Amino acid sequence: MERWFALNGARLQVIAEDEALIAPLLPYLDELSAEAAPPAAFVLSILRDGVRSPPADAELLFDGPMPDGLAYVLAQDRATRWLNIGEDLSLEISRTESWARLRVRAGAEPLMEWIPAIVAVVAALQASRQYLTHAAALRLPGSEAGILVFARSGAGKTTTALGLALAGFGLLTDDATVLVPPGAMGSSEFSIWGLPRSLKVHRRTSELLPQIGGLLGPDWNAEGEQVLARGSLKGVVDVCAPAACPLAAIIMLQPRVRGGHVLEPVAKTELMVSLADDNVQRGPKGLLPDQLERFQVLAAAVAATPAYALHVGTDLPSLGALVHAVIGGAAMKRRNDASRST
Repeated sequence: MERWFALNGARLQVIAEDEALIAPLLPYLDELSAEAAPPAAFVLSILRDGVRSPPADAELLFDGPMPDGLAYVLAQDRATRWLNIGEDLSLEISRTESWARLRVRAGAEPLMEWIPAIVAVVAALQASRQYLTHAAALRLPGSEAGILVFARSGAGKTTTALGLALAGFGLLTDDATVLVPPGAMGSSEFSIWGLPRSLKVHRRTSELLPQIGGLLGPDWNAEGEQVLARGSLKGVVDVCAPAACPLAAIIMLQPRVRGGHVLEPVAKTELMVSLADDNVQRGPKGLLPDQLERFQVLAAAVAATPAYALHVGTDLPSLGALVHAVIGGAAMKRRNDASRST
């Protein structure tokens, strides 16, 4: 069987023996389901046997545990990159053509979730020069322009994104922003859209934002989190469709402060260091070619986009007005200046 998905205009074709093999991708892709439209921009084949190891002469890039607790091997040669979990799973990604093959041992299907699924989606996106970024994204009220909110896991991206959404911002994503550079997918400027995955909401977020807490149940996982489907938010906030919008600003989230919020310009070198540290992987010999490409796109986006540091204060409901006034006003001034110059 096969399923097709629209990645901001680039068609991803997934071919598998049955729906169960496609299911691990659906938390990220289901909302992007599309009609078949060959030829595909990227083809992902999923097989239930024939796990393959990298060839003996492949360059070893990584060998060890990942955040999900499993031991991975990452290797490459001139034509292919491999991601392996022992004898249970292998993901082969062509370095020169737009395809990948995910092979899983029968009975080991749960291993496909999270890291292998995300790596496959990242490869499909990057084949069309789109780059998955660990950041939240929102659309400015009354505007088609969007903002990217960057911070490390646990620093408050989801709380900040939901607080802004409750204040009238459109929610693109709380954690999985796709960055599109000029010239890719018909874009004339940097744009962003959100991979439509469910949110992970912490207990503290539900306490700070009672409107969100009212959507959650009593059961929390070991990390004090619950999964909240995007559909559950509709009617409470504006949940945006996964469509690209121009990038108006990048915000680096800083530690919270007592009292008023602080939103001020930030040195772009400081922002770039933090953004790259969380979004660009390094191998034993430095940056891999695809990661160098990712770094260059992030650097160009930072250079071309107004950048701010944000310390969220005590009164979370008032944050939206400040962000809209500062960033929305600056965006309008840039548009007016550009209009006068032409």
